[in-house]
Amino acid sequence: MVQLPDCEPVAVVEGPVQDPYRARVEQVYVDDPHVWKKAIGPSLLFHLGTYSAGACSLEEAGREFLEQQLALSSVKNPSRILDIGCGWGGVLEHLAGRFPACPRLDGVNISRQQLEYARGRLNEASLDDRLRLYLCNAQDIARLPDPDVGYDLALARGSVAHFPFPVLNAMAAGLGKRVRAGGTVVVADVFYNDLSTYASPIRDLVDRCGCKYRKAVRHVTEALEQNGFVLQDVRVLPSDEDTIRWFRQVQHNIDNHWPRQRPQALDEYYVTFSNMTAAIQQGAVSAYSIIARKR
Repeated sequence: MVQLPDCEPVAVVEGPVQDPYRARVEQVYVDDPHVWKKAIGPSLLFHLGTYSAGACSLEEAGREFLEQQLALSSVKNPSRILDIGCGWGGVLEHLAGRFPACPRLDGVNISRQQLEYARGRLNEASLDDRLRLYLCNAQDIARLPDPDVGYDLALARGSVAHFPFPVLNAMAAGLGKRVRAGGTVVVADVFYNDLSTYASPIRDLVDRCGCKYRKAVRHVTEALEQNGFVLQDVRVLPSDEDTIRWFRQVQHNIDNHWPRQRPQALDEYYVTFSNMTAAIQQGAVSAYSIIARKR
C-alpha cells in the first residue's frame, strides 16, 4: 500500500498564472448545498445519469452513469485517484466505497464552499484518512503534492464545460505529468457537435452557469493526445434520451421547490437545460464519455 504524508483537510495549491474566469465559476456554486440537494438529490452527484437498469431517481441514474464509465475505464485496483472539479464530494465518496483498498483519493475544486461541505461529509463517512481536498484550479494540478506517486485514475466529470481553453490545455498538460504510465483519464461532459454551425435556441448573450467557452469533443481529445494519452473509448453517453430525461427531472424538482422565485444559479441551470434539450433534439449537442490511457 502506498503511504503518503498527511496534509491539511483543505490545502491551497496555486500557480503563478491567474484564471480571470475563475470568479464567474465560483459564483455559480455560492448557494447552500442543501438548496442544491433539493434540485439534484441528496448525494449531490451532479453530472447527468443513465437509466438502462430501470433507475428512476437522480441518485440511481447518477450512480449508474458513473459505474458505466468506470467499467469502460477497466480500472481495477487504483492506488491514487484524482477528481478534478470534485464539487460537494459525491463522486469521491462513491469512489472511496467502490475502491476500498485505494489509500489515497484527491479532490480539487475552486469553490471553497463546496470543498468545506465535502470535507464535512467525508469526515462523517470516516474517510478523512484516505481523502485529501485542495483549493486548486484545474490548470495547477501539476503542482499537487507528492509528485512521485502517480495517479492511476483521474476524472473530470462535468467540470470541463467551465474551463476556458488555456485552463483545459493546462489541465491536460498537468495530467500528462501526473498520471502514471498506463493510468486512465475519464471525462464526461456535454459537447457541441459542430461549433461552426451552432446557434443557441435561446438567442441572447447571457453567460449562464459559468459555461461560456463552448467545446467540441476534439478540444478535449486533442489536448489529451498532445500530452501522452491514447484514446480508448469515445462515445455518446448518456444517450440523448437519457440526458434529456435527467435535465427534465432536475427541472421538475426545481419547479416543485420553487414554483415562483428561485435561486439565481438554479434558475440559470433551469434555462440552460431547456436550451440544451432543444439543442439535443436538433442534433447540435450531446453528452459524451471520453476514456484515455497514458502511454
